[in-house]
Amino acid sequence: MKARILIALIIACVSTLAIAAGASASQLKAESYPAVVTGASSGDFAIDMEGSMDTTCAQVDLSGELSAAQEFLTVNPVFTGGCIFGGVIVPIVLNGCDWGFGFGAGGGDEFAGTLGIYCPAGQAISLSWPQANCEIQIPGQIGLAPVSFENLTAATPKEQVAADVEVTGLVYRKTKDGIFCPLNGLGSMSDGVLTVSVTLAGKVKGSSTPLGIRVE
Repeated sequence: MKARILIALIIACVSTLAIAAGASASQLKAESYPAVVTGASSGDFAIDMEGSMDTTCAQVDLSGELSAAQEFLTVNPVFTGGCIFGGVIVPIVLNGCDWGFGFGAGGGDEFAGTLGIYCPAGQAISLSWPQANCEIQIPGQIGLAPVSFENLTAATPKEQVAADVEVTGLVYRKTKDGIFCPLNGLGSMSDGVLTVSVTLAGKVKGSSTPLGIRVE
């Protein structure tokens, strides 16, 4: 009887491992490698904080590289046009931080995923309004969701990928709150909402020749 139970447990463990092995994440793939992946937001990039305060940026552009099919893509964000913070246009300072897209489960041309923020030790993305002694820092964090990806099979001249980011639970730190600052005190919060839509396109590294990219 004990032997049968042991055999059953072994079979169950092997089956579980097999299922786990088969449930691998999706990958971003290009027609050839190495490839450069670029992205430009459509519409505003926004961060909602304290439940009501919006920080809106005119545009964010992304760039990264693919050396092979990858489950994860690191991209460098560049913010243009400034961001409205407390009614004033201020820059977002990256301080060496990057973004990262994780490609998760899905099928056909639609997939779910995550967003990560990756910073050097002791660094964070900052939004600062010095005249009001006002500052917010966004530290490194991973697993932000939801993020959705869709293969744009009809895109020209090559296939592209649409990424829609509407993540919740963004962690940020209110590090300065002067008398004219719109923040409600100092401290860490986890109620941030980050929203942006980006179209990712591929090209041959070192040239402007377009490459098709897709998630599968």
